[in-house]
Amino acid sequence: MTGAFFLQAAIFSAVAALVVAQGSDPDADSVLSTLLWLVPVIVIMIISGTFASLWRPKCLSPDLVGLLFMSEIVVGVVSVALLSGESFGSRELIGVLLIAGASPEEPHWAILSVRRKSS
Repeated sequence: MTGAFFLQAAIFSAVAALVVAQGSDPDADSVLSTLLWLVPVIVIMIISGTFASLWRPKCLSPDLVGLLFMSEIVVGVVSVALLSGESFGSRELIGVLLIAGASPEEPHWAILSVRRKSS
């Protein structure tokens, strides 16, 4: 099942790249030099992260999984701003703080609603 998902994603990506970038085929040397570092990065980071985020949350508590996913969003926003050279202003900082603040706050509201129902 998982292999089929990755195969379908690879085929879709290849077709999308051919449609969008018609007439700009790279030469074989640049493809090989890129694949030499890209394939290990994909295998180590992308595929392992995908497996971890799809199958491991069932072994953790929902609160911890929510906290991990919210921290993933915060790290993603900051790293994209740093790696792309985009500005990281007050609007982005406020968004990151709201996301980071909502993550631990949600379990508090759940606990309070359970306590109100039980009393």
